[in-house]
Amino acid sequence: MIPEGRIRRLEDLKRSVAFLEEKRRHLDDDIVRLKVEIELVLRDDYRPSAPSVATAAIPEGPAAPARPLRSLAARLMLAALEEAGPAGLSGGELNKVVTDGGLTKDAAEKAKARVKANRLAIHNGKRWFSLAGAPPQLRAQTPTNAESSGS
Repeated sequence: MIPEGRIRRLEDLKRSVAFLEEKRRHLDDDIVRLKVEIELVLRDDYRPSAPSVATAAIPEGPAAPARPLRSLAARLMLAALEEAGPAGLSGGELNKVVTDGGLTKDAAEKAKARVKANRLAIHNGKRWFSLAGAPPQLRAQTPTNAESSGS
């Protein structure tokens, strides 16, 4: 039998490890975000007035998600879709944006589902569009969160 004092110490150590692992995950996200930001600044078409990946805006109003989007993959996608404008991006192009950001293709697929479910992007079966950049006929066909939930 392990003495109670040692059990408490083990629990404290496990909590400390869990805390530091979570902190490391956040730091890893910050590092990836900053590396992507560096790449964007180095691009020939860089516009300082464009929203940065670090602060990618989440739409306000009825199409806004119930809670802020924390996924780095989703934020990368939304920033790329905003930049693409009415031309939108293919699913493969979105995957590349995410993998170029240091994340996996699986993260890209999950993020696509998340942004579509939260109505932050529109998918017409072939291309993806930001809400602001989508062609007007697509925006008109997309229900808001309130409409789709029956509110």
